[in-house]
Amino acid sequence: QANASELIPIPNSASSGCQKIICSMQQDAVSFCIKNDLICKFGDPLYAKHGHEKSQRGYMSQMMRELGRLLLEVRKIDPTVKTLKDLCKPGQFELAVEGAKKVAGYSEDSENFAKPGTALKIGYSLKRAAEVLIGQSLMKGDKESEEDSKKFAEVMDSSWQTYISVRARTSLEQKRWNKDEAIPLSEDVVKLQNQLNKVEQDAKEKLEVSHSQATYRKLMECTLAQIIVFNRRRQGEVSKLLIETFEKWSKAPLNDDVLKSVTKLERNLSKSAHSSY
Repeated sequence: QANASELIPIPNSASSGCQKIICSMQQDAVSFCIKNDLICKFGDPLYAKHGHEKSQRGYMSQMMRELGRLLLEVRKIDPTVKTLKDLCKPGQFELAVEGAKKVAGYSEDSENFAKPGTALKIGYSLKRAAEVLIGQSLMKGDKESEEDSKKFAEVMDSSWQTYISVRARTSLEQKRWNKDEAIPLSEDVVKLQNQLNKVEQDAKEKLEVSHSQATYRKLMECTLAQIIVFNRRRQGEVSKLLIETFEKWSKAPLNDDVLKSVTKLERNLSKSAHSSY
């Protein structure tokens, strides 16, 4: 499907990297809307900033799709608005607010957003799209478009928070208050660790007998899971760790003052890490 989507024309003004992200999207009305709009140009600076990190490409795709969904909702309200450029005008601010509420699932009865995070993201993306349009207008010498985009950005700065951001943040806080935090039991953590140790040992024994890609992959995944459990942080921090970074880790012994300030467990771990070299 991604290969077939490359047959659909995309504006040449979009960078090759941005075009790849658009082609890799789910092919639906949103992606078709993106291909034929200023949203392509909105994706270019995102790709220039984050494109070198493959893990960030999903984030870039999500931001462009949010603007695409906004534009589709706005078209339902006012069919005369065909592009994001048509929306980025000061007279269309109320329309942008209404479209954002539709995308984020705003309820008039409860005065809450079903997806408050989406409402906040759309505000940031829409302001950034207006700034991109200002730059495009300056390069083309389009004074009218430049003036409209600047005034729209000013209205966004002064009024978006009042109509969207404040209510969205309130909805977000209320969801956090009512969210049940599931804290794992100690016995469950022990079971998980014992299972990981068992899988690790089995994989090592099998690899000593014969080399198998499937077994090696299982050992890799098990090791990654153990590091995540030990680190107790977001899994992304561990998954982005490169072997090269690990190998360049300082092998010098810890400073005496540092050793005095850490726990006995941390001192033993430090010795184990350095002895492994």
